[in-house]
Amino acid sequence: MANQPNGKIHPGRWKGMKAAVADLDKGVLQLNEYPPLPSPPFHSAYTWLLQTECGVGWQLVKSPKYSEALRGSVAGYHDVMRAEIEYRFGRDILTQLRSRAQGK
Repeated sequence: MANQPNGKIHPGRWKGMKAAVADLDKGVLQLNEYPPLPSPPFHSAYTWLLQTECGVGWQLVKSPKYSEALRGSVAGYHDVMRAEIEYRFGRDILTQLRSRAQGK
């Protein structure tokens, strides 16, 4: 997702941010991933820790073809959710859980 040279928010990013706020209002804590990337070996342990310790779900967003707009939407959603998760559980909770999942 390219930076907006005119200083305006990317429309897809804004859509994702609004969707995240709506989900938070419903009590949903979730991180989304797009485009799908190869998962590191510790990924399933990490997502399990997210769910069991923080109640955070993980969703892989699928699309029949690559979409820059969808990428922007998922990035906006993820940023809002990450901020809320860090607010509730501590600033480096995601880093701590990732380290634990890696066995560090």
